[in-house]
Amino acid sequence: MKVLLRIAGLLIVAGCASQPPAPKPGLGAFDRRLAEEYEMRRASEFEERDFADSRRFRDKRDAALTGARPAPDDLSERILPEPLRRMLEAERERLVAVLQTTAILLAPDALAEAQSAFDCWVQEVEEQLQPDQIAACRAAFSDRLGAAEQVAGTPVVILLPSDDDAEIVVRSDGRESVLGRPFDGVAGEGENLGAAVSFEEAAVNDVLSDSLRAEPKPQRSYLIYFETGGSSPETITEESRERLEAALLDAGDTVAARVTVFGHTDRVGSARINVRLARARAEQIRALLLEAGVPPETITADSFGETLPLVPTEDGVDEALNRRVEIAVR
Repeated sequence: MKVLLRIAGLLIVAGCASQPPAPKPGLGAFDRRLAEEYEMRRASEFEERDFADSRRFRDKRDAALTGARPAPDDLSERILPEPLRRMLEAERERLVAVLQTTAILLAPDALAEAQSAFDCWVQEVEEQLQPDQIAACRAAFSDRLGAAEQVAGTPVVILLPSDDDAEIVVRSDGRESVLGRPFDGVAGEGENLGAAVSFEEAAVNDVLSDSLRAEPKPQRSYLIYFETGGSSPETITEESRERLEAALLDAGDTVAARVTVFGHTDRVGSARINVRLARARAEQIRALLLEAGVPPETITADSFGETLPLVPTEDGVDEALNRRVEIAVR
């Protein structure tokens, strides 16, 4: 649908409804509902010729569909009366707190509707044109957030995928539920223990992502080889570059990681020079880790010179496997 204005002989497109992007595969229930809500808001504002807010809701719809979940409206971007701003800030904090709970699993529709209603409320308060709409959006926000808050503190047990296909039995005060498939789960405890249900994988991963990333992993080691005499990024061998990229991603993606970086050389040159060369290699890799966002306090770098060869050789032998940096992530 297009709104066209003819001014002084010029045909101008004043506003244009856009087609939404294709949903990201595996999009969870909360994001799907959030996109539907923002599309409804977009269409309503478009019909009212409020093209600025129509575009705002369109952008939020598109973000929800593509997996870049939009946050509730940032009040610093709105012109609001000060007493109402303080109230809205408090309500936004309340909403954000619930968004970080298992309510996103147990009441995804209500929570998405609450976020949409909050943004509607903020927009209408800023405009101060339709008191009935201000009241309606505020009431919808209160109702839907209240529904989500009722389950926000509910404990949830979820069976994650494993190699042994084992099932688990959840028991609480004489009641039990059997979880037999990956992403089966049960909410509640005691007499309120619910029946087993199947959760969406995307929603589970979303809620548990930080916890899963923080679980201890076995140490991972990466060997990065250098050309003779080199320590700069340009002298890292071609076959090592993919391993280096994997190491940088691993270290940057591991919560509370500890990274050790040990530099080594072959036995060409003096022992003193090789200590310095190995240190230069280690410090170069450390710099790349820092660029990748790894906190400096988590990285230990050191030099072993020519003293710990992978392949023992006589002095003066140019051995490619000994010109290396060892990165360990744990």
